[in-house]
Amino acid sequence: MSINNLISYYQSFETDIENLSRYIEICEDNFQTYSVELTRLYLSICSEVDVALKYLCNLLGACDVNNINDYSRAIKKWCPELIDKKVSLKGCSVYFSPWAELHNADNTTWWREHNDVKHGRIQHYKNASLKNVLTAFCALYTINVFIVFKQSCKQDPMAKFDFASMLYQTKGYFRLAQMKDIPFAYSIGEHSLFI
Repeated sequence: MSINNLISYYQSFETDIENLSRYIEICEDNFQTYSVELTRLYLSICSEVDVALKYLCNLLGACDVNNINDYSRAIKKWCPELIDKKVSLKGCSVYFSPWAELHNADNTTWWREHNDVKHGRIQHYKNASLKNVLTAFCALYTINVFIVFKQSCKQDPMAKFDFASMLYQTKGYFRLAQMKDIPFAYSIGEHSLFI
């Protein structure tokens, strides 16, 4: 599998969320909304999170990873800066911190609730909420950004890569999300890519 495959999947979820926003306003008032479509997205996005995390861990040299707890330990060891990343979505004033719970745990609420939906959808159908879908999507975004960054560093270990500059170069890959703490990486002159 190549990084292009990961980005193609991510972009397909961007399209899904943009289409979803025609029917459900992406705002806090609707965070508890759930539906068949949100369930499909939640399960699909979290499945891709699993694939992307395994890819990132292998890229970092952590090859013996099999589940979210293994991934979490690898993240804490190899790229702890990912834990603090806050993500905003185009047109949404809310910031998501999909990995913040890893400061005090080996797992996140959105992932545990995904497992509840996956293994007991009838009882846990409401956990496939808009909030969990968006949080999982933001988690996938952060993982893909780190994969692009770490892959660039690995391909040319002598070069000095600046994370913000790399984000600017990948703006065509990631249209819907941006990291809060590095907004200048998304700007062209005075014009921001996000409104």
